[in-house]
Amino acid sequence: MKRILIATAVALVAALLMMGQSAPKGGKAPAAAAAPVAKCTGPDGKTACTAAHVKQLNDGMATGRRQHQPLETVKSVSLAKPDGTLACTQNDGTACTAEQLDALNDVAGQFKCAINYNSSKSNTGNIR
Repeated sequence: MKRILIATAVALVAALLMMGQSAPKGGKAPAAAAAPVAKCTGPDGKTACTAAHVKQLNDGMATGRRQHQPLETVKSVSLAKPDGTLACTQNDGTACTAEQLDALNDVAGQFKCAINYNSSKSNTGNIR
């Protein structure tokens, strides 16, 4: 019985090495990158967007999808907090990427709004 267990363990380790993976340390999966935190500012560039501005963004996304491929997988944008923080969700339920927020910022420009965000890969994005 002991020989079978040892042989199985050696085969498992060899298979992991061949796949280029290592056994997880401490049993924890690696942490996912944090999603960008996006804020919307209104036409004056200082005040937070309102629910009406965010509705315009959602309406503008319908036409923006034809011009901006990253918007094809954006399901919705909503006002998460009164300070202009946005909740941007993709069709698969995950948060929007920086590329999608850049495209959304282009749409927001039609309404004289701006989308600013902080990302773990960059300090800031799309500050007008």
